[in-house]
Amino acid sequence: MLSLFRRNHFFRSFLLLFYIGLLKLPMFFYPLFPEQPQGIFSDWVFEALPSKTGQLILMVMLVFLQAVFLNNLIIRNRMMREQNLFPGVIYALLTSLIPETSGLSSALMGMTFILIALNFSFRMYKLPEFTGSVFQTGFWISVAGLFYFPYFVFLIFLIISQSIVKFVKPLDIPRIVLGMLVPFLLIFYYYIWHNRIGDFFPEVFVAHAGFLNWPWKSDTIHYMRYAYIVLLVVGSLFNYNNYVKKKNVQAIHKIDVLVWGSFFAGGSALFAHPLEWSHLIVLYPFAACFIAMSLIQMRNFLMAEFVHILIILVGFYLHYLTFM
Repeated sequence: MLSLFRRNHFFRSFLLLFYIGLLKLPMFFYPLFPEQPQGIFSDWVFEALPSKTGQLILMVMLVFLQAVFLNNLIIRNRMMREQNLFPGVIYALLTSLIPETSGLSSALMGMTFILIALNFSFRMYKLPEFTGSVFQTGFWISVAGLFYFPYFVFLIFLIISQSIVKFVKPLDIPRIVLGMLVPFLLIFYYYIWHNRIGDFFPEVFVAHAGFLNWPWKSDTIHYMRYAYIVLLVVGSLFNYNNYVKKKNVQAIHKIDVLVWGSFFAGGSALFAHPLEWSHLIVLYPFAACFIAMSLIQMRNFLMAEFVHILIILVGFYLHYLTFM
């Protein structure tokens, strides 16, 4: 099955939508886990779309668009030796492994804008004057944070990534901060228009900001999933030397940005309110890229197919443990 996505063809991108639909099919038959909105924008989306079926359809479309965007990001920046759709395939698969991450969540909605910000950050490598891109990265990170509050931590990640991709000028940080403030100003005007100034700070900040709000459980499944997270992070970064082998300097710098993204994805869990399994979505795009690079570098492609099928079987087993 994985061989279907080994070439970057327009038709196979649409085949990816069918693949995602099959992965998400169980969620149309089993009850969804209630998601507590963790951003003012995601709160508005859940209020506007109370239907579970509608949320599932939106979730499938978001995963598809993010998978396609991730593929284009990797291909356009030449971070893999072959042009293929593996990053998007693995990303869709990872979002379906655990039932709690299979539905619509604040982290999933905000991830769209994290990928857009990452794209602007990568564009700076080729631009002689990238003032507009610096502003845009701050703007889209802020939009992502208004969907899922822990994404605001990625503001520091942006500054680090820009220093890796291209030299950061003294005025770049104020430009990033200015871009980050613009969505807040627009929301503030919205509250002024509706004569609700007193609700602005409590609803936008207090209701969604947190620190170390981690609910601990003692059941076996809970710790199995923690082991899965550790294995995912360590396993995807373990092969770093092979990721950068025979790559040009530009590609190596951008792979380094993805490595930093993995660390910030884990660190942002400190600010979840509360920390839910849907936070794994923050890690998945970065892990998906590294897993895809490992699969394409396997000399025997049958081994890559085996790993792909093994991940799917692990997902089936985790769903079975949850619903049976």
